[in-house]
Amino acid sequence: MLKPRDIDLKQLGSILSRRRRLILTAVGACFALAVIVNLVTRPTYVATVSVEIRKEPTRSPLTGEAIASDQWQSDNVAVFTAAELVTNRTLLRDVVRKLTDRGLLQMPNAPKVAAGGGGLSDEALNREIDWLIGITSVRPVRDTRLFNVEVEHWNPATAASITDLLATTYAASQARWLAAADSSRAGEMSQQMETLGNRIKMLERSLNGTRSRAPVILTEQVKQRTDAIGGLSEAYVKIQTERLAVGARLDRVRAVMGDSLRDLADLPVQSETLDGLRRNLLARQADLARAREVYRDGHPKIMMMVSEIRTIREGIRAELAKNVSALEQEDAVLLRREQKLQGTISGQEARLHQVSGSLSQQTTLQSELQSSREVYDKLSTIVQVDQVSGAVRNPLVRVIGSATVGSKPVRPRRLLNIVLGVLVGLMSGTGLALLQEYLRQTIRTPIDAAEQLDLPVLGMIPKRT
Repeated sequence: MLKPRDIDLKQLGSILSRRRRLILTAVGACFALAVIVNLVTRPTYVATVSVEIRKEPTRSPLTGEAIASDQWQSDNVAVFTAAELVTNRTLLRDVVRKLTDRGLLQMPNAPKVAAGGGGLSDEALNREIDWLIGITSVRPVRDTRLFNVEVEHWNPATAASITDLLATTYAASQARWLAAADSSRAGEMSQQMETLGNRIKMLERSLNGTRSRAPVILTEQVKQRTDAIGGLSEAYVKIQTERLAVGARLDRVRAVMGDSLRDLADLPVQSETLDGLRRNLLARQADLARAREVYRDGHPKIMMMVSEIRTIREGIRAELAKNVSALEQEDAVLLRREQKLQGTISGQEARLHQVSGSLSQQTTLQSELQSSREVYDKLSTIVQVDQVSGAVRNPLVRVIGSATVGSKPVRPRRLLNIVLGVLVGLMSGTGLALLQEYLRQTIRTPIDAAEQLDLPVLGMIPKRT
């Protein structure tokens, strides 16, 4: 038996030559099978239609302001997204119903369905959608905003009809979606504008009802109140300082009156009577000192001078008592004025706080009214832009022409099938020939004899011709 590793090109050629009938038989069988496939297979045609995804406007048609960025990446994303949406099952469900109503949706080798898409069950509808997905392909066109929708069918007219209906249904669905989005956006903005309009009217009524409390008037009142409080505070500080000074003098006088041993020659208050009594006391004290140099303590003159000095001291204390009473009255008057000023300042501060609160409220209302008007104006501009855009907007999805069908079917590919049949026949025939050669048990060469008998070959007898 010949092993594969022992086969060289010469032997391989000899083997193929001996097995040529098998190889030719295999080639003929595969060729015949390819011919039968070409004859049996129903020709399939491809209908193609181009769909354009237009670029959304990047500037407002009313104001000319930029409303979107202009980038090629976003354009590519838009095209590829649109291409994927064509085979969306929700869209294909509508397409299947329309095709069924027209009697165009007939799967090859399948029983016909009843007209009227409403008669299809969910299972049948999903089966038709799967079939439609199988015969539909979407291919974006490089470096363009186009993609091609291709549908394969054995009937060229049906293929064209399905392709046109699929493309137009997608374009119509996108137009409806865009219109619904515009309508929803317009409704939301209209509702926002109505709410803002009511808010503006309420703020205007609030401001119109307080004309006498306008911010200018309130600001002037705040200034006046502040100046008045400043003046009252200065007067309050002055009176408080005076009252503290009077209180300090009153305390010193009371201390002098409460200390019987204190020298009355140095008094904390000054008055004409007290100055006279103090000078008289100093004079009498000087006379007493001189008299004591001459007389003894029990002498009548000394006793008389001591009595005069005592009388002067009593007069001084009586005058100090009068000063205490006057100082107490002055302190009480200053205290009442201080309390009155304090009450006046508190009232002015309360009114200032009230006016400041009103001013803050009015300022807040005016600021809110201004911001609401600005937002309302912006919304109004956006609504006008949308209205103008809707009036001049072209559909973003446009079907370019009608579907076209190639003159030649795309399947079966007869020449390719025949070539493949021949190649498969050659490969299978060669394989079978080598397999038979590998499995045979006949001794044909000296090498076979040496391997099978395990004996050396001594010679060969030539074949007679």
